[in-house]
Amino acid sequence: MRKIHAVDLTEKEKFRLKVVDAYEAMDPKNVRYLCKLMSIHHSTFYRLRKQYKRFNLNTLKYRSRRPKSSRTIPWNLVIEICRLSSTHFFEQIFSI
Repeated sequence: MRKIHAVDLTEKEKFRLKVVDAYEAMDPKNVRYLCKLMSIHHSTFYRLRKQYKRFNLNTLKYRSRRPKSSRTIPWNLVIEICRLSSTHFFEQIFSI
């Protein structure tokens, strides 16, 4: 028997749990009908069902799609590129 830990869920996460529980309680499983009742798109339901793990309610939590880190260019390099591009631009104009 697995132990279920108490997890604080927001209203959206509780709604997600309600959708998945309603699907599991349906005898003839009809996703389109359930999605119409819950006012969600069927692709949203399938995504929720794919990520949902029964004994881990943290899987219902919102996960940001934002990148965890991004590569940045050092500011002195940006300044150097701008300087070179502007001088190159002026050389092309005055060489005509």
